[in-house]
Amino acid sequence: MQPKNIFSYPRYRPDMGKPAPFLPTSRAEMDKLGWDSCDVVLITGDAYIDHPSFGMALVGRLLEAQGFRVGIISQPDWLSAEPFRALGRPNLYFGVTAGNMDSMVNRYTSERKIRSDDAYTPDGEPNKRPDRAVTVYAQRAREAFPGVQVVIGSIEASLRRIAHYDYWSDKVRRSVLLDSKADILIFGNAERALVEARTRSNSHVGVYRTAPAAPAAGGEPLVELIRAALKAEDFQLLFQPMVALQGGEDEQFQALLRLRGDGGKLHTAAEILPVAESAGLAADIDRWVVSRCLLVIAERARQHRPVTLFAGQSIEAARDPQRAAWIGQMLETRRLPGERLVLEFRLPEVIAHVREATAFATALRALGVGVSLAAIDANPGSLQLLQHLPANYLKLAQRYSGTALRDPALREELRQIVTRAHEGGRRVIAPLIEDAQTASLLWTTGVDYLQGDFIQQAGQDMSFDFHAATA
Repeated sequence: MQPKNIFSYPRYRPDMGKPAPFLPTSRAEMDKLGWDSCDVVLITGDAYIDHPSFGMALVGRLLEAQGFRVGIISQPDWLSAEPFRALGRPNLYFGVTAGNMDSMVNRYTSERKIRSDDAYTPDGEPNKRPDRAVTVYAQRAREAFPGVQVVIGSIEASLRRIAHYDYWSDKVRRSVLLDSKADILIFGNAERALVEARTRSNSHVGVYRTAPAAPAAGGEPLVELIRAALKAEDFQLLFQPMVALQGGEDEQFQALLRLRGDGGKLHTAAEILPVAESAGLAADIDRWVVSRCLLVIAERARQHRPVTLFAGQSIEAARDPQRAAWIGQMLETRRLPGERLVLEFRLPEVIAHVREATAFATALRALGVGVSLAAIDANPGSLQLLQHLPANYLKLAQRYSGTALRDPALREELRQIVTRAHEGGRRVIAPLIEDAQTASLLWTTGVDYLQGDFIQQAGQDMSFDFHAATA
């Protein structure tokens, strides 16, 4: 069957005038065209060049030819939602792309080093887009206009549309559709889908949602295990020590979430949290983790063995306006000093929700509770964020571990991160330490703490001898 001629669809606005000289990128340019709003706002990680070699310009002109008012937001500052409000709320949807290249390929070499230029930015200026730009842009668009529909596409979304191996983090990641929380992902012959998504005879964006997965043979889906564990408070915490390289016998442990499943399988936080977030259960798990950590801290205080626990939290904790007050009440009830608790957030989530994260971190500081940022690297955008967010600890990204540290250039990059962290009064944690060589290389860079199976595997008790480790 021959596909329908793409130009045979009725125009969305039959009275749409002649093509604009350039698609508007500001309110002033919209005013010149006599527009009070855009039907579609396209967000791209590339510079806006009105030429077919730039995918977003091509898509924009196609939609314009179909009678849509189209605006473009090019390379917005992703540290806040304000730049995403430049053209107002679109009548139909935001169309989001990382640009002509996958943002991770655009920003990093195959050796995971930051590139010094960007071929799709004026003058080749680097660092004009975030890591995983589709996810960050989509979340910022939704933050700017809650409830707005978001459509994602481009090579980044296409290649990551299903579960995939991610070279940069060396793990299997879920579909970008879930991480970005977009309404629909289009790929392949996407221009036809864009036109069909919004016509006068089809005035909606169609979204196909799969039915819930049937239970696996012999067991329940993980989401049901999570719900049952929340009801019965049946999660577990394992503890892994964090050893100071420059001396000191303060006992510090990372609290690691686990859930025992069918057949005795122990599910890790990496398995639990994506499922919990999709089911809207992440906030409940965050509360359970904090509550259990405070119980452990209180018990150790009664034994005159003070301990500091690092507890991982999802960004939902920062977005809860009552969470800081709840933590304060828990500390007061148990008569605990706030500095015995450190809440840890992943940097990519913080970047996508800077305003809420900064406000939450400020509230935690008032309680004495520490803040740690995980997955830190030399990305200028990441380091710039530290000027705004009051973090006490920085945990390094996975790329600063293992055999990669044999590269002198990577160690020098790491020294610069450590120097900048120390200048801001922050301490640096190196996780995932698996061998003595990695530990010795990290010692030369000036990091403050080591964590990993080489130090001690995570366990249910906290019997690590910090005195012997620092002697």
